[in-house]
Amino acid sequence: MISVISIILAGLIGSLPTAYLVGRYAGNIDIRGHGSGNVGTMNTGEVLGWHWGLMVFIIDLAKGIAVVYLARWSGLDPLLMASAAVAAHCYPIWLRFRGGKGLATSLGAVLAMPAFTYIAVFVLGWGSVWVYYQARSALARLGKVTPPDGNLFSDRANLLGVTALLFYALQPGPDWWLALLAVIITSRLIQSMLTR
Repeated sequence: MISVISIILAGLIGSLPTAYLVGRYAGNIDIRGHGSGNVGTMNTGEVLGWHWGLMVFIIDLAKGIAVVYLARWSGLDPLLMASAAVAAHCYPIWLRFRGGKGLATSLGAVLAMPAFTYIAVFVLGWGSVWVYYQARSALARLGKVTPPDGNLFSDRANLLGVTALLFYALQPGPDWWLALLAVIITSRLIQSMLTR
């Protein structure tokens, strides 16, 4: 029973729409109707100022850290709890399932995990980016594809699902549903970038 309650609590923590609430408090605006329309740190910073964007980042980061500590307290898998929080952040029930990209919450969760986890995520994530750029540049020289557009974020976002699959495959007894969740979150990131 405690595991179900903990997962629900992680989802509720993750679904807290920080940027939306800060927008209402700081400027009496719906952040979704301004700037890029994204409910996240960057849009809040661009619309309301860097100090409000920083506040959103810190709170979203803290959400990720909090759910990992909640997992330790409840004896559940931190990856499960972090995945629930990030999924709820990307698809909050309070905003009709249109939330942020989950990057700050993911970063908070990764930073709160054991050193092996965040070192592995860092190495796999940036290693994937490096391999992608090398392969894409080589193919561009051959005229097979267009060269990388220089927007590291969009290219990196396309690799998040692959990186997550690799990371979970390296874990003993991989939980494939977590990899599926990573693909869902990645599709949310890509969808939000394409609709800008």
